[in-house]
Amino acid sequence: MDRLKALILEKYTSVSECAKEAGMSDSVLRSYIKKRAKPSIDYFFSLADALEITTDELRELMDYSDSFAVAEKKADYKCK
Repeated sequence: MDRLKALILEKYTSVSECAKEAGMSDSVLRSYIKKRAKPSIDYFFSLADALEITTDELRELMDYSDSFAVAEKKADYKCK
């Protein structure tokens, strides 16, 4: 099982419940789990919050190697 999905199911009874908590649709979250899409910066932070993990931990779960890009976007996001 995918590590992201495993964590979701460890914290929630279903992917749908996690998606609702993160403020996104079930199909959007499933597309991230299946690596068919990458989340917008807003959804990225919402998902990390819903899973109660850091954005670095989420980036690792989603196999993102560009941690500096995420950090830069976070700084830009908070300034607006």
